[in-house]
Amino acid sequence: MPLSHTASNFDSSTELLRIETDLFELTIAGKPFHATVERLSLHRGGEEAAGSAGGASDEGRIPAAFSAAARSLRLTLRRVELFSPQTGRLEVWEQGTPAYPCFYETGAYEFTLVKTDPVSELAFYHENVNLRRRIKPRGRSVLSGTLDFGSEIGESELEIRLDGRPLLAIGIEVFPAKLDYRRDYARLIGEVDDEAYDLSFDFLRRTYRPAESAERPRQSLAEFQAILRAVFGRMEDAVRRIGAHPHYRLEAERRLRESVRAKRTDRRSLEDLRRHPQRLRREEGGWLEIRPRSGAEPEAPGARREAEPRRGREAEAARYTPTHLLEARRTVSYDTDENRFLRWMLERTAGRIDRLQRELREGSARRDPLLDRELERIKRRIGRMLDADYLRAAGPMRGGGASLVLQMAPGYREMYKLHLLLLRGLAIREGLLRLSVKDMAQLYEYWCFLKLHRLLADRCRVVRREGSGIRRGGLFPTLIRGRGSRIEYELPHSGARLALLYNPSLLGRSRPTTEQKPDLLLTLYTPDGGASGERSVNGGETGRTTGAGGRIPARETSFVLDAKYRLDPAEPGTSYERAYASPGPLEEDINVMHRYRDAIVRRGADTGEYERRVEQACVLFPYGNESEYAEHHFYRSIGRVGVGALPFLPGSTALAERWLDGVLGLPGAEANG
Repeated sequence: MPLSHTASNFDSSTELLRIETDLFELTIAGKPFHATVERLSLHRGGEEAAGSAGGASDEGRIPAAFSAAARSLRLTLRRVELFSPQTGRLEVWEQGTPAYPCFYETGAYEFTLVKTDPVSELAFYHENVNLRRRIKPRGRSVLSGTLDFGSEIGESELEIRLDGRPLLAIGIEVFPAKLDYRRDYARLIGEVDDEAYDLSFDFLRRTYRPAESAERPRQSLAEFQAILRAVFGRMEDAVRRIGAHPHYRLEAERRLRESVRAKRTDRRSLEDLRRHPQRLRREEGGWLEIRPRSGAEPEAPGARREAEPRRGREAEAARYTPTHLLEARRTVSYDTDENRFLRWMLERTAGRIDRLQRELREGSARRDPLLDRELERIKRRIGRMLDADYLRAAGPMRGGGASLVLQMAPGYREMYKLHLLLLRGLAIREGLLRLSVKDMAQLYEYWCFLKLHRLLADRCRVVRREGSGIRRGGLFPTLIRGRGSRIEYELPHSGARLALLYNPSLLGRSRPTTEQKPDLLLTLYTPDGGASGERSVNGGETGRTTGAGGRIPARETSFVLDAKYRLDPAEPGTSYERAYASPGPLEEDINVMHRYRDAIVRRGADTGEYERRVEQACVLFPYGNESEYAEHHFYRSIGRVGVGALPFLPGSTALAERWLDGVLGLPGAEANG
């Protein structure tokens, strides 16, 4: 029986996971299939299946990450059952058994845990505080709540704790509902990384992506926190190892002592007596013999004397006994370059934790009491490390390369490697570190802006850019909105200028109605000898300068593009399928484009009346079957009324590029219609 028929038989009460142990029984229930995924045949092994509309079979589904492991000897796993799309029911899962997608973004999944002993202090834990708070006690024996991953994609670890200590860890993988995991999602992440490698990163979201360290020009606080959590235990082990045998050096210490108490003297002791002859007392049995210069009588103490015999004719020697001698002693000093480096590294790590805590305090939405306690615990442990005698004796860090001790000595070698790791960035690929990624709606919006910039840069010359366009303060980087994101281009064949802005604010106080904030605003300035100078989106005069210093007025035309990470799959029998036949944008998003076109206006320079500024407004939405969509009603409507939608995904940008060529007036461009 086709899957599209059997999928309708499953509802939100379907058990997707059941785990039986000696301490509790755990279940997660929800819809195992997503309508859009099945309609578009997403997450299949073959490229030809991904992105095609219509029913699909169970064959060729890509595997999903799943794990269930006891973290304590106090727990015995008796049975683990996982839903199988092939059989449509729970199947016994063991280590090595393949798992398949059954958890999707925007899905709601009911979590239930029933205790064997109502007295036991069992609790649910997730590193995301919002998800953790959803699971609450229901009486003495039950923990339950709804797991909602929003638009976040990737792996997620659910943990059951007993008396605050890990008992069971469950790893699941949340799949996108509108993109193909392998074909679209991975390429989208990669293209965002090509523009700014850390722009896709976020901080302690509901899901994470496997990551590994990589050479990067900078590091965000989110990356630092992810690496620190993974390596801090190794740092403590290395410091304990160093503490058992810290590196030191022997220093010569000299002090003046009574001669009868001095145990070790050397040449510098004699040189000190030459400089201070008042410390000599003349005695018949003195052990220090001083011969005066030839032809001179022995002088009284207090005069400069030679402490060693001279050759040639010599006078009679006199004997002296020193009252005080400069004694030489060897002492152990821990003020070495290696210990200074170690102290500097620990202080620097503590400083970055302070900065991370400040960012968390300023962003109240990110506050998590468990995270606060974890960071305080790490800081206290670093403080105890710094209280070690050998580190308290170390002075401030001085410049210098990595010594052989840092590279080879036990403990120091490990700390040096961890220091290099803490300085590195992360790359989203298979690795042992965990890194949260922005939710798909935000990531798709970023990608649309960056991809449109790349398409324009391929066709035009970039003439001006307001900085990097990326704000790197805070926990993780974000795109700068409005004027700070402005990029200007010039068309080589016509000399026309363009400006691209991300999420500009068209304020209500300077408009006849309300504030409008489209995702992307593309403005084209073309020379117009008959019009007076008009104002740009930033409020400045537009136009080009003539050779005589005059100004050629420019005609301003704007185009709105709004990134919407959603689509209607046009399921058979629905009103959307009857009206449009194939998947496409939501009707409500098309209506928003009508609003933008009518609400974004400007005052005419000649008449003073408000007139439309936006010529076309289009939705950018995630869909990969461009040949099918080329016949869609909302694609043809762009040429007819200036409002419609364009499919926009990595590898599926042909229709959007055709539209862009028409806007730029490039040779060979075709109009929609």
